Amino acid sequence: MLAEQVGGLLGAPLVVDDGWREMAFGELDGRPFTQQDYPWPLLNAFSRDPAHTELPGGERLADFQHRVIHAWAQIATSQADKVLIVTHGGVIRLILAHLLGVDWRNPHWYQRLTIENASLTHISLFTDSDGESYPTVKSIALPLRLRDEQTKQNW
Repeated sequence: MLAEQVGGLLGAPLVVDDGWREMAFGELDGRPFTQQDYPWPLLNAFSRDPAHTELPGGERLADFQHRVIHAWAQIATSQADKVLIVTHGGVIRLILAHLLGVDWRNPHWYQRLTIENASLTHISLFTDSDGESYPTVKSIALPLRLRDEQTKQNW
């Protein structure tokens, strides 16, 4: 698990929080795109209108958005100085939409913003003396480069 590896390299404890899980795609989870009977019409409908297309056994986009923004609010109101969150592209897109004022229901947000695996999105959060928070998106989806000096392995 990447979170364990990165946490170990940084000497940070691992805390698992289900709020940061990727969206549950129900019956589509784990199905290879190359499968002969893959339900392309359903996936195409979801791609065109993710906010109103329900995936069998999956999570509604509105429920996913609510869960992720709740997890973000918990971090944003905590007293932690530095937090590293290892999560998924869909989660990152929803956080960015929230912070940048982008409509998270817009399918273009998911189609045109690529968040690569093992990339780094940096968000800085300044909280003033009145408790008001001011987030700044410093970078989006930069390649993650870490090196374990003991094993000489690059990440």
